[in-house]
Amino acid sequence: MLIGKEKGLDEGRRDKHDIVMQILIMLKSAKSIRKTRLMTLLGLSSAQSKQYLGFLEKNRLIETSGYEISITETGLDHLEKCSCCPMFERSNAIWKFKMKNF
Repeated sequence: MLIGKEKGLDEGRRDKHDIVMQILIMLKSAKSIRKTRLMTLLGLSSAQSKQYLGFLEKNRLIETSGYEISITETGLDHLEKCSCCPMFERSNAIWKFKMKNF
């Protein structure tokens, strides 16, 4: 059950913005999640996971505690500000569909 592979939502490759937003949306909904579960749900490789999670943690949008990842207040603020952007529409459409089954 990979994100973006559901019927009618597979629009090709995701850009970096989509992946970052999907991570933040997932963490907002789940409160915290294990790294491997996040990788599986998003269809990320280990290298991609390390790259994106490292970027988000460096910018204080997420925090890790052992294997658990959670969104920070800064991450929630960023997500709220980005929700006004038209680029957010694509990521959000996929996640509204996905989160019904989460």
